[in-house]
Amino acid sequence: NVALMEGNKGYDVNIVCTSDGNQALYWEQKLSAGRGTVIPMSSVVIAVDEDWDGGAGNFLGTLYAWQKACAEHKARTGEDLAELLRAGKSMALFHTAGKGTRLAPVPGGENNN
Repeated sequence: NVALMEGNKGYDVNIVCTSDGNQALYWEQKLSAGRGTVIPMSSVVIAVDEDWDGGAGNFLGTLYAWQKACAEHKARTGEDLAELLRAGKSMALFHTAGKGTRLAPVPGGENNN
């Protein structure tokens, strides 16, 4: 069972969209530190903030996060995320930005993080 828990399974790229830059930094560091346990050792972690004035909402915010993640990854590595996706790499985008009013009061208990 331990071998299954510690297996190198998961996404090739993990993208997290947060409400602000501090949360993005936190999640990028936290997930990167979990390589080999929480995510595969080879997994790429990209955290971006939703700096859309007034908030973009779930749908537009997710598309905006994808654009920002593509630009960030290209700047860091020169690689094109869309091309990696077309080549069969697995990716997940976790959109956590916003107040989380649909799930209230749970997000408030986490200081909307």
